[in-house]
Amino acid sequence: MNKKLQVLVIDDNQDQLEVLRIMLAKRDPDLQVDVFTDPMAGLQALSQKPFDAVLLDYSLPGVNGLELLRQIKERWPHLPVIFVTGQGNEKVAVAAMRDGAHDYIIKEGDYLKFLHKTIRHAYEKAQLQKQILTSKLRLQALFDGIQDFISVQDRDFNVVMVNRKFAEWVNADPESLVGRKCYEAYFQRSEPCESCPVKRTFDRLEKDFLEMKHDNDVFHIWSYPMTGLDGNLDYAIEHLRLVTDQKRMEEQLIQNDKLVTLGILSSGIAHEIRNPLNIIEAARYYLSEVIPPEETDKHEKLMIIRKNVYRASRIINNLLEFSRRKEMDAQEVDVNTILDKTLALIEKEMRVRDIEVVREFEPGLITFFDPDGLRQISLNLILNAIQAMPEGGTLHLRTHRDESGNICLEVEDTGVGIPPENLKNLFTPFFTTKPIGEGTGLGLYIVHAIVSRNGGEIQVESEVGKGTLFRILLPKKAAAESPTSMFLDKERKEPVNP
Repeated sequence: MNKKLQVLVIDDNQDQLEVLRIMLAKRDPDLQVDVFTDPMAGLQALSQKPFDAVLLDYSLPGVNGLELLRQIKERWPHLPVIFVTGQGNEKVAVAAMRDGAHDYIIKEGDYLKFLHKTIRHAYEKAQLQKQILTSKLRLQALFDGIQDFISVQDRDFNVVMVNRKFAEWVNADPESLVGRKCYEAYFQRSEPCESCPVKRTFDRLEKDFLEMKHDNDVFHIWSYPMTGLDGNLDYAIEHLRLVTDQKRMEEQLIQNDKLVTLGILSSGIAHEIRNPLNIIEAARYYLSEVIPPEETDKHEKLMIIRKNVYRASRIINNLLEFSRRKEMDAQEVDVNTILDKTLALIEKEMRVRDIEVVREFEPGLITFFDPDGLRQISLNLILNAIQAMPEGGTLHLRTHRDESGNICLEVEDTGVGIPPENLKNLFTPFFTTKPIGEGTGLGLYIVHAIVSRNGGEIQVESEVGKGTLFRILLPKKAAAESPTSMFLDKERKEPVNP
């Protein structure tokens, strides 16, 4: 049993309309026909009722049939339209098919006998095209929904398909990339990439993989063979995944393992070095006792030994403090002391890099903070400033109280500065403008996390070419009845050096 179809017929010949109605009713009773002699009335009917097909005459009053066809296809692009005309010339047929007609038929008895089949065929063809379009749109939606970069290339490296994620990465529309060479469209190259996996897929007829660096990004690229309708390998699917953050995380984990190992080794070495230092100091003390006071030159040499033994001991103590892992409990600590001890660890590095350190410390600044966290904040900010001054410069370290009584720790450099567009991402994990291997993008994120965890606040000001200022607002000193008051010397009311 045939599906009932609603058919609209527009023809200015009333007799011809009646003949069409009778003929269609006789040959296919399931065709429900509405007829109109006025083209505008026919358009109005299309707006009010869903039709499955339209029969359209070429010669109509007030409007050309081809013009009416264009109006119908513009508003109902998937509606099948059959041109029925007494002017059976090829020009009319070609023009009608070009403008979207599904078929055309001449007003002659032998042709009209098959009009009902032409209507059915046009409807079925339109339904099939609609299904194909729906499938294509679903496939494209699935294709564009993939968050990795997907592209299809032919044997000449021409882009056949590309998903929207890939196009967004190269700041283009998918349509504008089709037909271009993949290596030119994606990587701005004049020839295929070295060890191109797509080329190897065509050569070996198998999938392939490549890890590739481009600018500051790292990609994992897979290539898969894709056969055409004839079974031949005509295309290759290229699947790219941006793994820059993953690689930086892996490098950070490796670096963390190295630092843990280094911390264990340095702790053991520091303890071992203490023994000969103690022997040197004991020998120096013995010599100072037995050498007559009038031999001032020898006593001056002994004082030089004493100062350097003390300096080496101080470095070892600082190193041990940084290598120890303690519970992250807040204590009352002297901000200036933490900064001084941090500087002592890297002062030689700054001298080598021609960096001058300017200290502006307000005395007696006690904050309630995790000591290890404050050491790490200081170290990260100072190292960040050093890296921003590859040609040397000035590092300003300031501590003071603001109008609200908060303790301010400021680290300011005269380095390259930070572009305004990067400031909003400054504390985002793994965000870095440095090449891979020179930065993980975690230093400032860790600083922000530690400051926030301890109830502080971090601010940043920067100007490209002039430098950057980081300002840490630390919590005020804890109340006297705090359990951590045991860290204070009751007589001096000053903190014991952490």
